[in-house]
This record gives sequence, structure tokens and C-alpha cells, in this order.
Amino acid sequence: MRESDVPEVLAVQEPAAVADLSEVFPQDRYPFPREAIATRWREEVADPLVACFVVEHEDRVAGFAAIAGDEVLHFGTALD
Repeated sequence: MRESDVPEVLAVQEPAAVADLSEVFPQDRYPFPREAIATRWREEVADPLVACFVVEHEDRVAGFAAIAGDEVLHFGTALD
């Protein structure tokens, strides 16, 4: 993953997170924190101790993951 992938990763991450977590975090009260998550992704991409990955399908980001050592930080796939 490169920093330039972050907007496309967010475009995949946001709808899946909202669909999966909206009962816990209602969007009218707790909207998806797009800027905070984008900042975190950029920091993790720049961190040499974090490995960030994108899964591509038909030249589009279809999933993502990030690991630090043996800890999974992020993992997700596109809803479609």
C-alpha cells in the first residue's frame, strides 16, 4: 500500500464499517471518522514497523490489511 491508495481504501472501508457497525455506532450520533482514519492510515503507511496491504480486483481496491508484528491492525473487504 502507498499513501496514494488511502482515499480508495477509505472508499472501501467506510461503507463496510457503517454497514457492520451502525447498530453500535449510529451514524447520526457517531459518523464515520473519515479524516481521523485517513490520518491513521497515512501514519501507518509511513511507519516501517507496520505492513499495509491492498487487495486489487479489476484495477480497484477490493480489500485492505495492516499488520504490526503479529498483530492485525486492520482487515476488510469491499461490500460488493
